[in-house]
Amino acid sequence: MAFDSSPIPGEGLQTVLRTIPMPADLGIGGQIPIGWVLGQLDQAGAVLPGGHFRRNVALVQLDAIEVEAMPVLGDFVTFRARLLDAGAERARVEVQALRTSRGAQGPEQEQVLRTCLVYVPLPAEGSMPD
Repeated sequence: MAFDSSPIPGEGLQTVLRTIPMPADLGIGGQIPIGWVLGQLDQAGAVLPGGHFRRNVALVQLDAIEVEAMPVLGDFVTFRARLLDAGAERARVEVQALRTSRGAQGPEQEQVLRTCLVYVPLPAEGSMPD
């Protein structure tokens, strides 16, 4: 997977979602499960393609994902994205997630994950898919 793909000219990483895990999100071992992170990733990744297509989108491909750290309770998780390419039928977006923890020395930021996602537009409401 190549993260150095050329983005659409003039498009840089944009903050698309900022969230914080809550106590109800904790798994049985007191950790934030990867499923929570992936759910947030799907929501964050859909923001830019949804704007491009001007309608709801569906995730159809997840390229190799690099997970470097996991958030813990109380961390802010910020998802940043940029369109790598977008056409009439699909859009590819790079998404990075960063966690900001409140340490004794002040806020510390660490990359959580990085991946590329591919989205396609959903049929307009009331129309039948081909």
